[in-house]
Amino acid sequence: MASFERCCISNPDFVEQFYGNLFNQSEYKVPIKQHFADHEAPLVNNKRFKMLRVAIDLIIHCQKEPENLKHILNLGIHQDVEAKWYKSFIKTIIEQVKVYDPLWTDDANAIQKAWNEIETSAGKIIETHLAS
Repeated sequence: MASFERCCISNPDFVEQFYGNLFNQSEYKVPIKQHFADHEAPLVNNKRFKMLRVAIDLIIHCQKEPENLKHILNLGIHQDVEAKWYKSFIKTIIEQVKVYDPLWTDDANAIQKAWNEIETSAGKIIETHLAS
């Protein structure tokens, strides 16, 4: 999605800041941080941030390629992740996009609508998959 790319261009540290925001601003920051600290300790930041970028891309493309998002949900590190944590992940992305996408406005524009549709679609895929 062009919006995400604009964010990464306007802020080269977008993914790194997103990672920090997820663990510092999310209402589920304590359990999310503990879960991933237990599973990600050996990852170096460069690999972690590449994996986060892939995760964000999977969420962005979930409407056209839901099987890719479902595949990630089956990975061992995600086995105990609750749906509300994924929703927090997506909300954190959107909050950061609002700041860094220069074309985002407070009006209900096409960019905001597209992100809202992604949030809804990803949420449904995640909830359905976790319930099965």
